[in-house]
Amino acid sequence: MAVAVTGCYNMRVRTLDIISESLDHALRAAVESVVGCYGGAIADIWRGTDHDDDDSIFVEVVYTRPDVAVDPARTASLNHVLRKVASDLGERAILYVHNSFPSDQKIDEAAMERILGREPPHRPRT
Repeated sequence: MAVAVTGCYNMRVRTLDIISESLDHALRAAVESVVGCYGGAIADIWRGTDHDDDDSIFVEVVYTRPDVAVDPARTASLNHVLRKVASDLGERAILYVHNSFPSDQKIDEAAMERILGREPPHRPRT
């Protein structure tokens, strides 16, 4: 089984620090399918521990198309999708996703209004 070291907290490589190649590829493919249209891609994946000292996987997703309006519902669904991919591959570490947008990223305002429950009122039919 091939593995790729994608990050660790010290110079010694431990099993905890290794992300399997199959998990790496599966996570990258899932990000491409969910947010690739917005220029979303994985910048980094690494293992570590979270604030509770639980085994964790951290995924950094960067967006490179600020001119394309992002649908917040799709970026929010990315967490669930990536956790399911990891779980399906037998991963038990907690998965954290950080989305990193350019400062001038456009947002789909209509989608945001739907999420916030502030859709414009429907006009009664006459």
